[in-house]
Amino acid sequence: MGRDQDGADEDFPLTAEDEDSFQEQESAEEQNAEDAMDTKEDEEDDYHLYRLERLLRLDESNKLPPLNPQYVFEKALIDRSVLPIEKKEFNARLKYFLENEDPHIPRLSSELNNFLFNRSVDAHRYITAWDIMVKNRKSPEFDRTCKYLRQELNRYLKIRSLLAKKRPTTPSWLSSWTQCWVGAFDEIREEIESQLRNAIYIADNICQKRPSARFEMNSYILWYEKNKIRGQIASTPFARKLEVILAAFAYAAKLVPEPPNGIAGYVALIKQRVSRVARSEGKRTEAQLSLLRTMLAMQYEESDPEASS
Repeated sequence: MGRDQDGADEDFPLTAEDEDSFQEQESAEEQNAEDAMDTKEDEEDDYHLYRLERLLRLDESNKLPPLNPQYVFEKALIDRSVLPIEKKEFNARLKYFLENEDPHIPRLSSELNNFLFNRSVDAHRYITAWDIMVKNRKSPEFDRTCKYLRQELNRYLKIRSLLAKKRPTTPSWLSSWTQCWVGAFDEIREEIESQLRNAIYIADNICQKRPSARFEMNSYILWYEKNKIRGQIASTPFARKLEVILAAFAYAAKLVPEPPNGIAGYVALIKQRVSRVARSEGKRTEAQLSLLRTMLAMQYEESDPEASS
């Protein structure tokens, strides 16, 4: 009843069309297998290159994440409503000081009065910003950050040392591979080391902020404001009263405490503090840097309110 295979082949002979059909099917299966392998290789390449391509895209769009402690620890959101100065009190103190210091001094114009008050607000913004930055410097999070940065830099230095000692001579046929992968790794490692070093340098500068510098900060502000006030009163009856106006400003703004014996000698006290800064190039440089830091801290927070969220 059964037939052997040869018999079956004889009963169902293959035609030329059948042969072509089988060959086409085999070719299609082979092509599908090759395509699947190519797809797999492409997917593996895409996976390995994803992070490099992402870095390149972020770099080209200037969106690489920065490693800068200033963005976290040197910023200050200043709320004007909580500053320890109000216009009514400022005007009363200003009037009191001028009348007692020089009874014959002309009455201040509303323009000059407003100018001095606005400058006092800015002065307290600088002081408040400095206090906030000093407070941030003393926070546990800042200590953890400094410790992490140094540990991470040491880790990458060890990686560099290990690679330098253990790296074998590359066979010639692997040169293109090493240029792509090893070269890219070295560049990224060097960039990470550079950012870590820079972050540590910035953190060390932040560490130099100290509460005792508050005394100096007030002197820096007075030195800075002296030129501002000089320009404002240059063409007024107060042009020759710069030291008196500066002292009245310091008193009304509560920048320097009143001596135990009242306002007697207050003008000389303010003059002494400003002169100490003016005479020293180092003090002037420190004053400019301190004020610049506070300005940048406030500008950063004000220009990007969501930065602290």
